[in-house]
Amino acid sequence: MAIEKKLEKVKTPTDESEIVKMIKKGGSAPKPENVEKKEVIFNLRMSNDMVKKIDDDRKSLGGFVSRNTWILQAIQKNLKTKDES
Repeated sequence: MAIEKKLEKVKTPTDESEIVKMIKKGGSAPKPENVEKKEVIFNLRMSNDMVKKIDDDRKSLGGFVSRNTWILQAIQKNLKTKDES
């Protein structure tokens, strides 16, 4: 069983200026732990023509394939081709 140090009581400010001072002091955001992310989210810009070509190809596949899935599959195919060469 871990023994913890007792926390000290914080004096609650009663003066208006002390309250404002405490509020403006703020705090810090929690620091993220070194956890490896499994996915990275980012924005991708492309021309309207390219999006239309992707959408046309998705529709020709039959069934529903999201644009995101189509792009991921195209990237995987490209990387696989490069690995094989």
